[in-house]
Amino acid sequence: EDAAKDRVVYIETRFAPVLQATRKFPMEEVVRRAIRGIDRGQRNFHVTARIILCCYRSESAASSIRTVELARLFRDRGVVGVDLAGDEQRYPARRHYAAFDLAKKYKIPVTIHAGEACGAASVREAVERLGARRIGHGTRSVEDSNVMELLRARNVTLEVCPTSNVQTCAVKSLESHP
Repeated sequence: EDAAKDRVVYIETRFAPVLQATRKFPMEEVVRRAIRGIDRGQRNFHVTARIILCCYRSESAASSIRTVELARLFRDRGVVGVDLAGDEQRYPARRHYAAFDLAKKYKIPVTIHAGEACGAASVREAVERLGARRIGHGTRSVEDSNVMELLRARNVTLEVCPTSNVQTCAVKSLESHP
């Protein structure tokens, strides 16, 4: 409804099903219900909506593999990609490599939150090792001209959110945002 009021015509929402799941409310049901809500919103407000399922850095590698499997299962029902989100400083991406190898195998588009709390090397890893076509934030990419060139050469999109970058202290102010 808010998107329609703002005249948005396409929106992607993302969430980590593992964070909503319980023993009685498994990840698959979390995704099913989100899809139902998205479908209802599309009918009622005429905004095209899609879902990106997030693997979460602090959760297990197995939960990330399950998330990718769910993305594959619901691909034709509105799930358009997978993401890796969470604290990149304390939880390196390497523990989730197998999940993103699986996403590549299934040809599921990948976006990775990187280059916000960690430096440009995190962005390089997201693109080269995890197969990211989009980077959530990527603010610190500017620290390495080779990473900037990699982003240009591979046509990787940065999903920049200046307000969030200020709130998380990735940058000191809007004025200093790269």
